[in-house]
Amino acid sequence: MTAIFIISIFVLVLTSLVIYRSKRSTSITDAGDALPPPHFAGLFGNRSADDDLSVAVEAKLVAEREREEHVRLLRVRAERGEREVLLDALARRDKILYDELLASLVAQATGDAAL
Repeated sequence: MTAIFIISIFVLVLTSLVIYRSKRSTSITDAGDALPPPHFAGLFGNRSADDDLSVAVEAKLVAEREREEHVRLLRVRAERGEREVLLDALARRDKILYDELLASLVAQATGDAAL
């Protein structure tokens, strides 16, 4: 009698496990819902030396354009008679530009347009 009781409990547990496993979704069907793996091209990416060179050249050109624009604005301010433009030129540590702006301010103060 005890053997029948133990066997029936064993069959009941085994049946429960089979039903549980059949109702569960498999990992193969879940694979379609998963996100694609992230794209990682390494620490510095797959850039070549030509790309680095072109980026450096582009940055240098942009810096040169910004410098030319700033110098042009300093010259316009000097033509208007702003003396503070000398401080800005001094901060740039550009002696030639400083001398040019100083000459422009002196010429404007003396009324001599030839300088």
